[in-house]
Amino acid sequence: MMKFNRGLCPECLLHKDKNGKINCEKWNEKWTKQLKKNTSARFSWHQYQNQPVNEILIDDLRTMSDSHCAFCDKYAPEHDSDSIEHFLPKKLYPSFAFTWENLFLCCGGCQKRPKNWKDYHDKLALVLKPDKADYSFDRYFRFDTRDGEIKVNEWNDSEIDRERASITIIYFQLNGFKRPKVRLDNFKKFYDAKEPNKIKKEFDGTLNELPYRFIYM
Repeated sequence: MMKFNRGLCPECLLHKDKNGKINCEKWNEKWTKQLKKNTSARFSWHQYQNQPVNEILIDDLRTMSDSHCAFCDKYAPEHDSDSIEHFLPKKLYPSFAFTWENLFLCCGGCQKRPKNWKDYHDKLALVLKPDKADYSFDRYFRFDTRDGEIKVNEWNDSEIDRERASITIIYFQLNGFKRPKVRLDNFKKFYDAKEPNKIKKEFDGTLNELPYRFIYM
């Protein structure tokens, strides 16, 4: 999970209708009413200028995170069914369903909640957001070069920071789906401690073209 700066809210969400109502507020209200009538209501994206809003937003989100999953930092998740993640789940927090700050680029793996997540549901507020001003990978986590896992930064003296890191690892299953092995393979393939940028000379690209950029920090 690499820190990034959130860009300005796209026009499709800020546009005002003839009554002066902002799209995102109007759509949030509509979705909230739908759920009140039917808790099984199916969520759908609205259209803006004859284009599905999610298609507009996902391009902005890709640019914002340099085409990396906002949570596991997998590169080019569009090749693996990337989609838009509602950080606050849209059925639990319908008034944020179309709120720009609640939307993130996400790979398929990070959208799957662990089976026992309900046991942690009251701690959702502790899950880390990579666009927060005070967030940094090394404040909360460390990459273990022995097994490829993302570990809690035990050298951080803050108990709440360590708890937030632990909850985030569980929530996005950052060490699930054979991810540690994939990260370890990338580490062995591209990492070189002797190079200034920690990337092997043989790699003809930039850091932002590699997955799991925290490896090279």
